[in-house]
Amino acid sequence: MGFWVPMVPARPLIRILTGISRPTSGEATIFGHDIEHDTIAARQSMGIVSENSNVYDDLTAWQNMMFSAELYHVGRKEREKKGLFVISMDKMIFNSRHSWFL
Repeated sequence: MGFWVPMVPARPLIRILTGISRPTSGEATIFGHDIEHDTIAARQSMGIVSENSNVYDDLTAWQNMMFSAELYHVGRKEREKKGLFVISMDKMIFNSRHSWFL
């Protein structure tokens, strides 16, 4: 992800947009979801996966994706489908960047 907002520190902005911190003024929506009143839907539409989990180090990448999706109430079939898609994209990107090794 990347974005540029002049004169705004990135870390506080990301914390506000992801619902970690509350804004002191103004309002923001993510795909039509108010970040203060509909935080879960806003996070779901962004695909936020926090790296601050107590179990993060003990899980495989697959387990972490499934755990995170379950926290957002994504059904088993849907999270497995999306997880397989992410893994296939990762393999495709890795192979395209490292094809000279073959």
